[in-house]
Amino acid sequence: MCTRTRKLGGRLLPAALAALCAAGCGGATRFALRPPVMRDGDDRAVAAAPENDEESDYANTLDVTLLRPISHAFLFEQAGEARNVSSIDEVPDSTWFTNRTVTPAEIERGPCPDGGPVPPLAIKSSKGAGTTPGFVVKDARGKKYVLKLDKLSPRQPEISTAADAIVSRLYWAVGFNAPCNQVIFVDPGDLRVTEKSVEVLNTGGDRPLTRARVDEVLGGATRGPGGKVRLTSSLFIAGEPIGTWRTEGVRKDDPNDVIPHEDRRELRGERLLAAWAGHWDSRGPNTFDAFVKSRDPQGYVLHYFLDFSDSLGGTTARTRWAEPRLGHTTVSDAPRIAVDIVGLGIVRRPWDEVAVDPRYPNLGYFDVAHFDPMEFAPQTPLVRWARAQPQDLAWMARRLARLGGTEPQLEPIPRRRASPA
Repeated sequence: MCTRTRKLGGRLLPAALAALCAAGCGGATRFALRPPVMRDGDDRAVAAAPENDEESDYANTLDVTLLRPISHAFLFEQAGEARNVSSIDEVPDSTWFTNRTVTPAEIERGPCPDGGPVPPLAIKSSKGAGTTPGFVVKDARGKKYVLKLDKLSPRQPEISTAADAIVSRLYWAVGFNAPCNQVIFVDPGDLRVTEKSVEVLNTGGDRPLTRARVDEVLGGATRGPGGKVRLTSSLFIAGEPIGTWRTEGVRKDDPNDVIPHEDRRELRGERLLAAWAGHWDSRGPNTFDAFVKSRDPQGYVLHYFLDFSDSLGGTTARTRWAEPRLGHTTVSDAPRIAVDIVGLGIVRRPWDEVAVDPRYPNLGYFDVAHFDPMEFAPQTPLVRWARAQPQDLAWMARRLARLGGTEPQLEPIPRRRASPA
């Protein structure tokens, strides 16, 4: 028995000493000991553009509120670390994100190459997708734009057009790809109907667009100086449109898209940026993929965020009243919905206390008193937001702190005086 014990001890003692040494010597290092990756390299030329993959509002809502929760209910998934972080805890440049240091003047200009469309504007079609009315036009130089009206006028005039322009610049300044959105004032007569102008119908078909129909649509626009209509112009994104990108998984026909979207730090960290801007409608259908040719017919895919008109206190246009829940809870939060129904309002919620500031009615319920970035919620569930780790949100906080071209100024740490010998 003693011999057997000595043999067992002889085997365990070296293993225990090795483990103790590893624990004492290895330790947890702040950064990995390898050169940081500065650029992802996911802009390698591929043979041809991926197939168009357009996710509709209805398909997205059904998937994230019902189908996905059922199919993933018993998988016990763990979020874990983001998979595209460099050895110094930063996100490399990629087709998704660019590390920018921008000045206030550059933020004001944003991704816009010039001052916007030059009239007259020939209408090609009415704007088909989305809830906001508008038109697709070509200006005097031949550039194509999407024009959108204030979708919340007259309840919250100007907010949706302003938010589209402001928050697109904020997303671009942080590092994302965003379209050039600008607030413009247009004389209705400068919007020209041609024999090729069409109205896109909800059924998917179209019919000739008439001047009377254009005037009818413009009747709901916010008016500016001299009776001009207030619109946002969005310059067409360069490249071949190939649909939207999904909130999770990868685009399987793009060889460069290898990291699941829900595991990319910039897409997780966007949760904090969206909370700061009140952008509760960040989801799959409000994204865009463009195939940019590097040499014909080869190219690569650039990934964009779109449509920021529901930010900065903008709400949904589907109801006649403002919805205070937006940004506080998703439409499919079953436990909260059940408690609210059974409790008959006894349980107070954060949105029960919000109120419109009479000094700034256009901002709706967008205020400081109820701002809690860790509790901010999208309208429909977002897997990439749900998987965000504290270090992902801290990374975005650092990006926001750098806006304006200067590093945040930290208070110096006072040195301790040496104790007298």
